[in-house]
Amino acid sequence: MTEEELAEAEEESVELQREWLENYNRQKQRAKQDQPQSAEILDIKRSAAMLGVSQKWLYRNYKTLPHVLIPSGTRPRIKFRRTDLEEWLSRHTVDWRK
Repeated sequence: MTEEELAEAEEESVELQREWLENYNRQKQRAKQDQPQSAEILDIKRSAAMLGVSQKWLYRNYKTLPHVLIPSGTRPRIKFRRTDLEEWLSRHTVDWRK
């Protein structure tokens, strides 16, 4: 191979690597977006923000909401699934304009 052919082959190789990396990153981003949010577990702070209530209110009333207790030493951690909270909100939303 001549130097010119080697340089051309190297340019092609670099271009193919760049295209492959772009495709890989696109697929990775798509997979991340397609991931269901049902698996998302929220702590007290994020759940309170989602519901529009204080953390104190949520600690006092968490038993009235769908929740998960995760063992952690003497006091379990209180967690919430995003989809469970969204479903609970849809069932407990009242249209006050009626």
